[in-house]
Amino acid sequence: MPSSARLKQLELVGRGAMSEVFRGELLGERGTARLVAIKRLRSERQNDAEAVELFVNEAKLALRVSHSSLVQALEFARDERGYYLLCEWLSGVPLSVVRQSLGSLPAAVVYFIGRQLCGAVRYLHELRNERGQTSAIVHRDICPANVWILENGAIKLGDFGLACCPNDHASFAAPAGGTPQFAAPEQLAGQGADERSDIYGIGTTLMALSDDLPVAFVDVLNKATARDVEQRFATVALFEEALDVLEQQSGFSSDKGIIEKFVGEKRNLFKAPPPPNLDQAMQSVMGEALNRVQPVSLAPALRASTKRSRGFVAALVGLGFFLIAAAVWRASRQPLSSSEKPVPVAIATPQPAESPMLMNETAQSLSAPAAVQQSAPKVQKRVVMPTVTGTMSLNAEPWAEVTIDGRGVGTTPLRELSLSAGFHQLRLVHPPQSLRYETTFEVKAQKKQKMFIDLRRQTVESYQD
Repeated sequence: MPSSARLKQLELVGRGAMSEVFRGELLGERGTARLVAIKRLRSERQNDAEAVELFVNEAKLALRVSHSSLVQALEFARDERGYYLLCEWLSGVPLSVVRQSLGSLPAAVVYFIGRQLCGAVRYLHELRNERGQTSAIVHRDICPANVWILENGAIKLGDFGLACCPNDHASFAAPAGGTPQFAAPEQLAGQGADERSDIYGIGTTLMALSDDLPVAFVDVLNKATARDVEQRFATVALFEEALDVLEQQSGFSSDKGIIEKFVGEKRNLFKAPPPPNLDQAMQSVMGEALNRVQPVSLAPALRASTKRSRGFVAALVGLGFFLIAAAVWRASRQPLSSSEKPVPVAIATPQPAESPMLMNETAQSLSAPAAVQQSAPKVQKRVVMPTVTGTMSLNAEPWAEVTIDGRGVGTTPLRELSLSAGFHQLRLVHPPQSLRYETTFEVKAQKKQKMFIDLRRQTVESYQD
């Protein structure tokens, strides 16, 4: 076990809600050193018992595995700064960055990546413990951000932060979760996960890498990503058999020359500076889903505006009241017939839409000169009730640009959108394939809801926590 003197921690390369990843060196004798990745719990999480247990569970699972297409964990230890996990340093980029930088990947490259992922996941599913008993590991978070392509063409699956052993009753129970766009429906619904959940993750990952796959390839992936778990391949081995048939029919190849040629033509991708979102780029070195989408609030803002906007709103309100008061004063100078009686005019205080916290300032800005106040009617103030909201998490297959009530809110997956209770108009668009879906949905007060839209099948599934 290396001491702190042997482990040289260098710069921070990624940070998530629970942990941080550093580049480091493991020093040896006579000037030798090995580049490593160091994962640590964030300082504020060091005393969080649940976070520590999750970290320990991740380390136990990561250290059990050894496969050419899995990120290799080296050791789990503790020093004066707390627990840390050492893993091999990856000289490459995650597939999420490859897709973003290069666009749609060639079908032959996607096929090769699929074969490598199937090999790694089948290894996890067929693991046995020291007594020879089945002790399969279900990864539960297979997605482009967790799969790396290295400069030498190797494909590496990492991130055991959500992994679990369904058949190992002594294993720490991993929490429900996953990357919404890629995790299986039963997993997101909190109904558990098994080997078929990982098959779903492989399928959605491969689909996300290309917009132009052959029909036969898409048919295989559609079976792997069936919403009904019973309709998927029962094992990765059966998935691989379908890929074997596809290879014979379509001329694809599992030869490493395919990926080596691709990497050789895209050398600039590996020499480019790190992407600005280091959290997402580095998360799969050692786990923790750092690319979770942050909540987006669509409810009316409940914070005070800036001084400039307050002054502008107050000026408009004051001007409007002055014009109304002037009209009332002018009318009061007209003679009334004997049959006419003065009718008091009730004027409601205008309420700025931007913030109910402006009520006091608005009321002050409505204070008119004494001469006007004597002839002006009594102002009635309107009580502003707090907005009742609920949350909605949205995901789609394939990904989609989301518009709610005519306002663009981002790209799926979107997690815990805060919306006012009631009905809203939803529109999803997937530009590459010209897919579109529109519907109306209801947000229930103080409820957490989830919605999955299959743009190809034009179907919707809703869940409620």
